[in-house]
Amino acid sequence: MKNVTDMITEKDLLYIEDIFKWHQNSIKKLTIYLDLLEEDDSIKMLTTIIDMHETFCDDLVGFLEAE
Repeated sequence: MKNVTDMITEKDLLYIEDIFKWHQNSIKKLTIYLDLLEEDDSIKMLTTIIDMHETFCDDLVGFLEAE
């Protein structure tokens, strides 16, 4: 199997970087909202969404680390 760096272009890397930033920004904003919430159901829902964004970031890093 080829290294990921041999298979993707500079444009691909820029797009992946943008995707990563979108998820990081979402995590930051949602964390701020989470601190303002008091209702357990809303806290649970936002926590689930934050976890989803963190998983996407982990997947992107894992993709780039693949050999």
